[in-house]
Amino acid sequence: MAAVDRHDQWLYVYGFVRPATGQTWWCLLPTVTMETIGLALTAFVHDEGIDAQHRAALVLDGAGWHTSGSLTIPAGIDMVRLPPRSPEL
Repeated sequence: MAAVDRHDQWLYVYGFVRPATGQTWWCLLPTVTMETIGLALTAFVHDEGIDAQHRAALVLDGAGWHTSGSLTIPAGIDMVRLPPRSPEL
């Protein structure tokens, strides 16, 4: 027998995919909060050159952090929310 001091560490993948091409953009962050989602969105728009003239639509499910009113959405991002109970979409 041996004493074990187990520690779990988590990372969350924030990912964006272009369905037509399969091109992806992703980052790893230590948690899921409004602040880290904002950081991921800000990095995404910067890296991809998204702005008011070069827009992107993000399709989101109904997860709580996708629907919060406190999320600051960068210029050029349009959020498209899926309707509830729509697995075919």
